[in-house]
Amino acid sequence: MRYGEKSMVMNGKLLRPSDHMMVGATACMLFICYKMAAYSPVYALLLSWFHMKLFDVYAVWRRNG
Repeated sequence: MRYGEKSMVMNGKLLRPSDHMMVGATACMLFICYKMAAYSPVYALLLSWFHMKLFDVYAVWRRNG
């Protein structure tokens, strides 16, 4: 399957490299929160919540842009 075919379409927009970078950055941040949860669960929960809000803001920006 080539880049840009139906499986790569999101609401009529092609996925860009910045979309993949944002997913990767979010995954790394959540992994750090997971590792941090053992010794600081409150901070880990807050950081994971902020990271997901950052991803939501990016998704809304991407959808409206």
